[in-house]
Amino acid sequence: PTRLLEFMATRIGKSLLSFVAALLPCALLPAQSEVEKLFQEGVRLLRMGERDQAMVKLRQVLAADPSNKEAFDLWREADESNFLLLLEEAGDFAKIGEMLLNRAAMSSGELSRDPEAIAKLVEQAVHGENFGLRETATVALIKSHGEFAVPALCGIIADPDEDQGVNHAILVLTRLGRRAVLPLVEALQSNNELLRRNAASALVLIADIRSAPAFARIAKDSSEAVRYVAHKGLAAVGISAGADPVQLGLAQAARYLSSSSLRVGQLSEVVWKLEKGSLSMVDVPAPLYHLELGKRFAEEARRQDPASEEALVLMARAYLAQAATIEEYLRFDPENESMQALQGSLLRLRMVAMAAGPDILRRALQESLRDQQVVVAEACIAALAETEDRRDLAGSPLLQAINSGDRRIAYAAALAISKVGAGGPIPASKVVVRILAQAVGEESLHLVKLIGKDAQTGEAAAGITGGLAVDAVNSGRRAISQIYSFPNYDVVVVSEDLPDLHARDVVDLIRRRNPAIKILLLCADESAAEAYGESIDGVILGPLNANNLISKAREVLVDLDAGRQQRADLISSSASAALYSLARSGVDVIPATTSLGAQLDRPDPVSLAAAMAIGEGGDVSSIPALLQVLSSEGSSPELKLASARATGRILGRAEQLPTGCFDQLLSIATDPAQDQALRSVVVTALGKGRLSPGNRLMLTEALKLEAAGK
Repeated sequence: PTRLLEFMATRIGKSLLSFVAALLPCALLPAQSEVEKLFQEGVRLLRMGERDQAMVKLRQVLAADPSNKEAFDLWREADESNFLLLLEEAGDFAKIGEMLLNRAAMSSGELSRDPEAIAKLVEQAVHGENFGLRETATVALIKSHGEFAVPALCGIIADPDEDQGVNHAILVLTRLGRRAVLPLVEALQSNNELLRRNAASALVLIADIRSAPAFARIAKDSSEAVRYVAHKGLAAVGISAGADPVQLGLAQAARYLSSSSLRVGQLSEVVWKLEKGSLSMVDVPAPLYHLELGKRFAEEARRQDPASEEALVLMARAYLAQAATIEEYLRFDPENESMQALQGSLLRLRMVAMAAGPDILRRALQESLRDQQVVVAEACIAALAETEDRRDLAGSPLLQAINSGDRRIAYAAALAISKVGAGGPIPASKVVVRILAQAVGEESLHLVKLIGKDAQTGEAAAGITGGLAVDAVNSGRRAISQIYSFPNYDVVVVSEDLPDLHARDVVDLIRRRNPAIKILLLCADESAAEAYGESIDGVILGPLNANNLISKAREVLVDLDAGRQQRADLISSSASAALYSLARSGVDVIPATTSLGAQLDRPDPVSLAAAMAIGEGGDVSSIPALLQVLSSEGSSPELKLASARATGRILGRAEQLPTGCFDQLLSIATDPAQDQALRSVVVTALGKGRLSPGNRLMLTEALKLEAAGK
């Protein structure tokens, strides 16, 4: 009987796929706009191999300048494969596809989660009396509800009492296309064999590569019918039978972590999980969406293979990336409610990554550096500061990171090395001190994103200083993903000629994400900038080089919020504290003391840290800068005390006092107008010095007091 049931289920599975596939050509779109007609005709010609004629039609779409709303409607109503076809093509075909997706992302249209409205439309789409009623309801589900309709449709395809309704429900799921993929993939975890088989059938017809890991997993399902559909699914997405679900899952996780699997037009704010046999949604802020998906694919791969280090590395990167994203958003927008709600999760997110151990975190850092994920690399570096052992530093990627051309990474690595616990000498200590000395001197640090068209983009960014940290990318799509994830850039330079997107759409997307960012257009002719109007803040006439980039960036940075100064102040004070720690460990920090002394006229959070570091690691050459603080009326009482203590620590190590030092300190010590606490610290400093007998007598004579009563 068991074999008979399995045979029948297998035959039903084959029939179901054939039936729904036959229905697909009959699914009609509503009346099309002129833009939709041009788009569909262009895609049809492209499929026929008529590339030149196809481009003529698609250029007409471009010339029609579709609104964001028109692009959004086209994206929701068109066959998803049409967009995928364009995106997989090179050159202008991909650009037009991306343009439409990006404009769709900027539409104000939102998908409704209303369960009552969805239930009514699902009932009509599945059980409607005629094709017209079912089609009307299907289009309404696509346009107004998208992925939020999937749970109700899964209820239909999991019901053994349904007959024709299952076929119609699978047809609707297929029409939903990419938007149905992730909830359907989650449904494949169900214990309900009927749901697994029918959800897989819909995924076969959608043929989305994100289904590949799940298809490979259920290819070993206990049900022959499910296994049959799974093999059909692997073939549909171009994956050979017998593929490893772990490797497929890891590939998906890596693509999501780098955002290459996700275009701006496909952002969502929910992920799906199966609870008690039913699909439920979990709200996730859009900037965390791709990271959450990366986490999930990596976690599923690790469940399949608990020994997979690759899965653990991707998990650690994803968790650290989420923590870094939340912090970046709160720095950029402290009132962001969705991120505020996650602030309490920061420690736990880091805990998961820390549990992976130093070897995994090392690999996580190396891969983040390889993928140019600066903020994630910084998070990995901070984690390694807590887990590395000084005896193992010689093999740590932290030593690679301190030589990074990106100052943010170099500074973070130098700070991390200074924090690693005791246990031996610090490798490359001279390099660490040099990097920290540079960090101490940062009086302004503005972040610049350079979006260019070729390798020269990176060459122009390399080695730029002058208060700018520049990272370059030669992909508009990747740049947008990075800016949407980490919005704290001050200036973005956009080349008019990008390899994958139209520059105007890139500018519009940046403006939508962060109106405060300064945008510069890189072009050959100023007249090209006229079409951008007030959406850009200036023009750099190419070819790009370090000089014109620095000059124009500084020009537009003049009126930025003074709060940006806090970024540099934090770097400087942290570097001073690190030098203090290194000096206490016996590292020679003398090469950094000139830079430290130059910070004593900055705000107290910076100058106090510098004074402490000078006191711990400086020599007599630093004393003139400390004495200048003590004699200045503009110095705070706290800084004067810190400078006096620093002077005392240096004098306690010095063989002799510098010329004029005794007289200046004695003048302060004996001045009744000075604060009593400061006078006391100055006297203590002098007492530590190797004074001549005459000078010590002069000091005590000036201070003596008779303890006589009245």
